Amino acid sequence: MNKTTNSYITDTGDKSETAKPSSAYRDNLSNEANQIESEMRTNYQRGGKKKGLQSRKVKRLKREDDEQSSENHYELGSFGIDVGCDDEYPYNSKNVTVDPSDPWANTDLSAYGSGGRIGRVHLAEAIVTIVVKDINDNPPVFPNATMFGEVQENGPVDLSVVAVSAWDADDANEGHNAEITYSIEKNSVHETTGENIFKIDHRTGLISTAVCCLDRESTPEYHIQVVATDGGGLTGSGTVIVRLVDVNDNSPRLAKKMWEVDVDETWGSGPPDNETLLEISVSDKDMSNYFSYRVVEESGWGWAHFGIRSYGNSGYLYALKNLDYEDEMQRKGFKFMIQVTDKGRGGWLDSRHLDSAWVKVHLHDLNDNPPKFRRHHAHVTVREDTKPGTRLATLTAHDPDMGGKQGIKYHVVGGWGALTVDETGAIALWRYLDREANDGAIGTAKVIAVDSGQPPLTSTATLTISVTDVNDCPPRLLHPTVFHVIENTPPALLGVLTATDQDVWAMGHGPPFNLSLAPSNQPQITAHVNVKFISYLDSGRGGAEVWIKEPLDREQNRELLVGILLTDAGGLSVTQNIRIIVDDVNDNPMKPASKIVYLWKTQSGNSESPLGRVYVDDPDDWDIKDKSYHWLGQPHPIFSLNTEDGNIFASSQVREGRYELQFAVSDDFWGQQMVPANVTVIVRQLTQEALAHSTSIILTPTNPKKLTSGWTPQRGGGVLGRLIESVSEAVKEKVENIEVTSVYDFTEQTRTYKSSTTVATSGKPFTSSSSSYSSWHAAPSWLPSPPSACVWINVKEKGGDFINPVKLQGILGLHSSHLEKATNLSVRVENPIGVINKQKGQEDSSVKESSTDGFDTSSPALVDSLDPSSAASRASISLPLQVVDTNATSLVTPRLTRASRCHSHEPETCTPASCLNGGRCIKTQNGNRCVCPSGSWGYQCKILTRSFKGSGFAWIQPLPSCVPTTVSFRVLTRKQDALLLYAGPLVHYSQSSLSAPTPLLALQVIEGNAQMIIEGGAAPLKLQVNRTVNDGNWHSIHTSIDNQGASLMIDHCSEEWNSKLNHNDSHCVTRIQWRDPKDAEMWFNGSPIQLGGLAHSRPNSHDHGWKEAPISQPLDGCFSHLVINGQLMDLGEPALSKDSVAGCLSQDTSCSYGLGACGVRGTCVGGLNKPECQCDPGWTGLKCDKRTRPVRLSSKSYIKLALSFTPSSRGITIQVRIRTRGRKSGLILRFGSRNKIANISLRLQSGIACASIMNSEKLIKSACISGRPLGDGLWHTLKIECHGHNMLISVDDGDGIRQNNSLPSLNNHQSATDRDQQGFAGLSNLLLPFEIDQDNRVTVGGNLDQEDTGLGPDDEDLEDTCLDDLRISGHSIPLAPTTFNKTSWGEIITFKGVESGCKFRDACKDVTCASPLSCNNNWGRPICSCGEGRHLSGRTCEDIDECLWRPCLHGGSCYNANPGFQCVCGPGYTGEYCQWNNHHFPAHPLAAPTAIAAVTLSLLLFVFVGVFISFRLKRHWMSKKLPADADSTARDDGTISLGQEEITIIEVKGGTECGSREERSCHLKKEVSQDVILESIQLKSPKIQHYVQNEEKGSKSSIIFHQPDKESSAKAAALLEGSSNILDDSVMAKDDLRAYAYEGDGSSAGSLSSALSGLRVEQTEEWSTSPLVPAFLDVMDLLKNLPEATNSSSPKLCPKTKESSKTLPTQNPIKTSQQPEDVLKEKLSVTTAKT
Repeated sequence: MNKTTNSYITDTGDKSETAKPSSAYRDNLSNEANQIESEMRTNYQRGGKKKGLQSRKVKRLKREDDEQSSENHYELGSFGIDVGCDDEYPYNSKNVTVDPSDPWANTDLSAYGSGGRIGRVHLAEAIVTIVVKDINDNPPVFPNATMFGEVQENGPVDLSVVAVSAWDADDANEGHNAEITYSIEKNSVHETTGENIFKIDHRTGLISTAVCCLDRESTPEYHIQVVATDGGGLTGSGTVIVRLVDVNDNSPRLAKKMWEVDVDETWGSGPPDNETLLEISVSDKDMSNYFSYRVVEESGWGWAHFGIRSYGNSGYLYALKNLDYEDEMQRKGFKFMIQVTDKGRGGWLDSRHLDSAWVKVHLHDLNDNPPKFRRHHAHVTVREDTKPGTRLATLTAHDPDMGGKQGIKYHVVGGWGALTVDETGAIALWRYLDREANDGAIGTAKVIAVDSGQPPLTSTATLTISVTDVNDCPPRLLHPTVFHVIENTPPALLGVLTATDQDVWAMGHGPPFNLSLAPSNQPQITAHVNVKFISYLDSGRGGAEVWIKEPLDREQNRELLVGILLTDAGGLSVTQNIRIIVDDVNDNPMKPASKIVYLWKTQSGNSESPLGRVYVDDPDDWDIKDKSYHWLGQPHPIFSLNTEDGNIFASSQVREGRYELQFAVSDDFWGQQMVPANVTVIVRQLTQEALAHSTSIILTPTNPKKLTSGWTPQRGGGVLGRLIESVSEAVKEKVENIEVTSVYDFTEQTRTYKSSTTVATSGKPFTSSSSSYSSWHAAPSWLPSPPSACVWINVKEKGGDFINPVKLQGILGLHSSHLEKATNLSVRVENPIGVINKQKGQEDSSVKESSTDGFDTSSPALVDSLDPSSAASRASISLPLQVVDTNATSLVTPRLTRASRCHSHEPETCTPASCLNGGRCIKTQNGNRCVCPSGSWGYQCKILTRSFKGSGFAWIQPLPSCVPTTVSFRVLTRKQDALLLYAGPLVHYSQSSLSAPTPLLALQVIEGNAQMIIEGGAAPLKLQVNRTVNDGNWHSIHTSIDNQGASLMIDHCSEEWNSKLNHNDSHCVTRIQWRDPKDAEMWFNGSPIQLGGLAHSRPNSHDHGWKEAPISQPLDGCFSHLVINGQLMDLGEPALSKDSVAGCLSQDTSCSYGLGACGVRGTCVGGLNKPECQCDPGWTGLKCDKRTRPVRLSSKSYIKLALSFTPSSRGITIQVRIRTRGRKSGLILRFGSRNKIANISLRLQSGIACASIMNSEKLIKSACISGRPLGDGLWHTLKIECHGHNMLISVDDGDGIRQNNSLPSLNNHQSATDRDQQGFAGLSNLLLPFEIDQDNRVTVGGNLDQEDTGLGPDDEDLEDTCLDDLRISGHSIPLAPTTFNKTSWGEIITFKGVESGCKFRDACKDVTCASPLSCNNNWGRPICSCGEGRHLSGRTCEDIDECLWRPCLHGGSCYNANPGFQCVCGPGYTGEYCQWNNHHFPAHPLAAPTAIAAVTLSLLLFVFVGVFISFRLKRHWMSKKLPADADSTARDDGTISLGQEEITIIEVKGGTECGSREERSCHLKKEVSQDVILESIQLKSPKIQHYVQNEEKGSKSSIIFHQPDKESSAKAAALLEGSSNILDDSVMAKDDLRAYAYEGDGSSAGSLSSALSGLRVEQTEEWSTSPLVPAFLDVMDLLKNLPEATNSSSPKLCPKTKESSKTLPTQNPIKTSQQPEDVLKEKLSVTTAKT
């Protein structure tokens, strides 16, 4: 290679011929270069320097730099040096000039010497071409370090694998440097022969197999190392991975040789659903396999029923035909062969690619076959007199499922409701048939067989019943049956009688009839009346003529009841009465007479009251047209007279009292003029209380006129008098008075069944003379109902209290036999409204409500148009009054019926009489409300729980006569059998008087399961849920009775709930339909509801026509939350009870520390197994003594919460308190599921609370409480419960309109067939199970989207709404955004626009009120008023005396403040209103020692105070000698400065009234009021909290201070006047503190603990407490509990009076008979001197 040298190196790259220098030129350059080099070396050695060569930068010339040409051309710059003679060495000169463009300009020339001389340098340029020779300096290199090759397995020798190739950078044209040879450095060795497996071509690098038959399954790949070597011996290596290509040379192998599987049989008739029954797996060592499965034909039993589908490497067995467990062959199972092939060469024909296995299939039986009747239709013919219990037919069904061993239940529908079917399918009568009834000749019944599988399946068979006639219906008379004859008429024909018969005449059960006078007629009847039978009358059916034998006198016989004996062709006879009315003739003169009218007037009377007719002694009563009536003298202004008919009317303005009226009657026929007829009217005002406590008694057969005949309110007498006497004997109480409040005619028509052989005819029974006449027979509908009278009475005990009407009704019901014996009448004690509803066939909406406190006084008039003589006794048409006129007397009373409201809406405001269980109605800023004692609940102070001891009962008001009716309650017991609720008869009826089964509703526990029995309709109902309720936990029981049927549900069906369409809920609910929809109207009973047991012996089922009677075992446990038609029932004050108490003691004592462990604001819940404390809304803490912290929502605000627990998906409860104003709309809370499909929402819609449940954005159900809007600015508690498909929502106490329930599980009624086949599929929408996400699915106060950046619509914002006390599944979830945003149950993740607290803006900022009113901010609403506790009187604001409302409970003393009031509680009670009992607090183990120590300290303190007072008294007396102008001022701190002394006056008001003598001892002047004294106590405690109880110390007494007056310090100055006389030695003897007690007297046990109490009062917006005069109150508490000695020198205390004496007597002893509680009521005035 040529190289061209120069002073610089340049690769010209010019390959043209002209660019190449000649050889001579190259030789010259070479020589010149050698010369220059030689000279430079010489100079270098001469200069002794070595920098010349070191400084030069020489580039290595490499041949391989250019691989594109065979030779490279380089230009190297060179120069020659011409050194002048004068120069020693030119390079040592500092004046050398170097051309910058010279390539050697940067050359270090110092190597040429260091002389100082300057010489000239001559430069010459030349080009040198250098040719670089290649050397073997590069080894071969493989492009890839790892190379891959593949070869087919099982191949022969010399199969090519891969060709490898290396690259060498050396010049291939220079010798052998780039010649490469290949070899295998590391080879794979055959395991058997040890031979190398691979070989390589040394020149081409082709690798091939050296041996044959490689097996991929044993070794899938090999790793060999190849080496490339060049000609110079340099090497390079690489790795070759040889992979064997699979060949299908292995057989498939099934995982098992015997496959077994259990599968369900095919549902129904198929076809099968192609579901995979068995997954079959296979293994094959080969990789490239495509498996195929098949069932081998004819391989075994069942091969044709199955197929296999191939997918991937697996085979899936499925059914081709129906699998029927009921097939005997299939029941034994299937066994057949299956095969698999890998689709190798030969396929199914090559055994090397095939494998086989056996499959056994075992069938599981499903309930897929409905029961099968052996015959689907049967026809029977029965006589209508067939006895109940007679078997008509047997329709047996067989269920093929479960080997035929599955149980079958039978139901019968139709057949007039007279059939029953037992567990064997035997159909029998349960009551008599009546062929004469509508469609009674032929009936059809459907027998439904229901198996016990899941879901249950049904089938139906039909039974046709033909009823043959029996001569059981006696003939009856056709109209007319009433005849008129004028008195004194000679013998004459009155009319003709004909008859008919309902029986089948063709069977000889009808005509010809025979009519004659009955032998039972009285002699006077046979003497005046004759009946002539004529056989040919009525087309040969027979008839009779009625004749009178002689004239009749009306004055002797107003009417005749003539018994006619009717006999049909079959010999069945009956006696029926006809009436012969004797028409009056004015044949008697009149005589003077007098009359007394008793008018019982109600407060609602607003029109005239009829009083009856003016009475004169005249036997004639149809001579009104001949008479005229006049006033004698001046008419009375409030009474009016109808001069034509003599009726008297009283004005609506008539008042209670006695009125004497004078009338005269003239008779034109007799010529009599102005015959005197005086009338005395006694008016009594019936109070609301008297009406509310009245109870009705129905007597049959009688009428009001007969009942009241001979009776007067003062003397009694008559039948009514005997009734009242028997009532007094039955009550067995100290009766003060029994008042009759109403008497009126009451005629009923009830649905009857064949009951007895007697048919009442005007009170006289007839008896069948035929033996074929049934012992149970229907009262003929053509017979008139016997007359009845209804009497309402109330009973007042001695002391002035009325007996509870429910109690009175029950007592009279228990003693009805005694009443019947006294009156000789049939007696029923029940509410007439229930009977009226049955008669009208209407619900209670048809009952017109009256204003007489729940009484209806608008019953229609009952007028007998055929007998005008009854006009005096008929009901008033114009007024709701009943006039019972017996000529000489007249009783006018309201027609009372107790209005039975199906859904009662009790107001939230109260009256003094509406608060229950000792509650008091007080007036507040937001209206009147009840102050409730501890343990009571809601707006009316209801107690919701009651304990039963296993031997008692409790009575409450009867069930309302409404359809539908719902009853729900909770029960806690451990007993297996117990009667829970009984609404049925109180007495035993005889079978002969029974017209239909007695109505009954009973709920009971039988062997731990809940059961309901309903009787009284066409067929009895019995419902039972097989679910244990006696495990010591609370269980809820819901019942519903409507027109479709009845339902019984346990625990809301919340447990074991799922979302399958074929879900069966028989574990929690049972439903049965009525056989006849009219049966729903027949079960009502007017008797009191009995809870927990019976007040009488167990009723007999036969006596009442029942199929089964309820058990009699009383409840041993607790009964709670009884709700009837949405109304919570009070269980604290039952009408009558025995061995039962309010509350649930076993539950209350089950929490830690026993009774009162949860504090006064908590309740022990959770049953006996897992008791826990549940705080009242708004309170929290272990003892529920801490207020929860509310939050206020601003615009577009929200809170996002995360739960630290997972609520139950089957029972979720959410509770939150809300306070808002106006009709706002927005989201309160949304609670979603993990799958984001189901969610619960609680919203406000225009101020109304609504709850909804959604599935996949589809609304499933929603419920709103529209009756109770929440925008009133008060706190309300919202609660929602979701139990599976059921949802409940309530506001506050959840009573009445403040609750709404959606219970599809309870109210879903289907036909028996559909219900059993579909299970729960009757619900249109199913709720998916909730899977709650703990992190991000709870939102409060806003409607966040997924990005948490948006809210709901602009018009839905809960701005200025406060939320508080959020609980989810009973656990408190934080709301307030404070430093502690986390509890053990949840935490706040994020929030926006939320403020802690619930303060509202100042609404009075721009409001001006007229004087003397001031603006008060009522939570965002300005109100101009005098302020709380004050009212406007004229033009000034005056204090309201709240003590008039008696707000202090449990005997506490009330003291009026200005404003507000104070309650001083007696021992054992505490609270703002003394509403809490101190025993609610558990005793601390150190309580007794601490109490003793505290008492000791109190005594010492008391001694010190006494000594100090004595000392100050002495100084006080000396202060009397001060000059008159001594400084005496009142200071702002509540002390009075008298000269140099300061006196603090503290007074507790109370005591007894002061008489004239005591008034002189009252030491305060007129202007020194009690208010100032009370306020002076408050001066030392500016921050007062309304909380009274110190739980840890167990305070026994408390004083409550309401709203301390800011100006109280100024008012204390009013004590200055007369203060010099305020103290006396009589206040307390210096040597006697009376700090002792007598043995057996004084305070009760434990009262010493009162000395530990610190008085605390409650702040409105704070949670801290501050003591108020603790030492003084400890001493006062001790004094209250110590007895007083006879010679006590303590002054008698005076109440608040307008006048007071200036001096105090020195002695004012207290009588020894005075009790400590009397001392509590006195005023204690103590004045202490302040240094």
